[in-house]
Amino acid sequence: MLAAITFSGCIDENTVGCPVDMRLMFYFDDSYESGNFDSNIGSDVALYIFKDKRLTYSNVIPYGEIQGGKEFAIRKTPEIAGNLELVAWAVPPHKEELGFIPKYQIGDSFDDLFIKHIATRSEELYAPLYYNIHLGSVSSVEAIDKPTTHMINMPYAPCRVEVRIRDQIGTIDASHQPHVLVRGVMSQMNLRKQGVGSPAVINVPLILDSEDEIEGKTYVTERFGVLPSSQGQTVSVQIISNDNEIVTLTAPENSLSKGAESGGLLIFEYVLGETSFTIIINDFIQKIEIVDGM
Repeated sequence: MLAAITFSGCIDENTVGCPVDMRLMFYFDDSYESGNFDSNIGSDVALYIFKDKRLTYSNVIPYGEIQGGKEFAIRKTPEIAGNLELVAWAVPPHKEELGFIPKYQIGDSFDDLFIKHIATRSEELYAPLYYNIHLGSVSSVEAIDKPTTHMINMPYAPCRVEVRIRDQIGTIDASHQPHVLVRGVMSQMNLRKQGVGSPAVINVPLILDSEDEIEGKTYVTERFGVLPSSQGQTVSVQIISNDNEIVTLTAPENSLSKGAESGGLLIFEYVLGETSFTIIINDFIQKIEIVDGM
């Protein structure tokens, strides 16, 4: 009641104690990919605002209102002031992808919300994520009568992964779906972009990409997403053909000390039969020797 009386006496936003606007601008900055918000995302944004860890505001901002870096204004209220966490998900334009964007309810706890891998029929393996999911976040202490502007970066939420295998000697049996098993990541990610839940093994099919008389056959995974590792986990890729392990490619702990990270990019390249493989970690190329037990 006191707040209602106070605000009813406000003539304009320059009056002390009267609500003013919070202005938001959305952008895209990625160390491994060029472009901007319009060229790389170009979609609506689902915005959620948590006050003292409880959801108090939600809205889908149409792309046309933020296109070209335009500011989006929100008039502050008692629910949009104080200790805030702003969480923004880019909404994919294709309906089949909408399931990857969480829908929260007013009153939800910030600490109880996660994005997760879906278990496959085996219940021991998990499906990869669609990698092109964008999540931005900002923490702020907001005074209701002080105008603020926040630039919200919308990077990739999962860690992006690719696997490329060249088979010159016919090791892979293409008649039985070859695949890779990615280990060293977690089944869930919280809104702080930390890997939580339980250790997850991600099952991803290998697809015949090309065939050459000299180079042999090249198998690849499509780019896919995994959720971050927990502390101390080591990321590895196990190549499976006809239900048998061919080789395991393990990222060295000193090269990937934090494991898979939200927004990261990992590319594994290997020629079957060789004693080393190449891993590209966030655009940094390393050649790794394969040793017994890897």
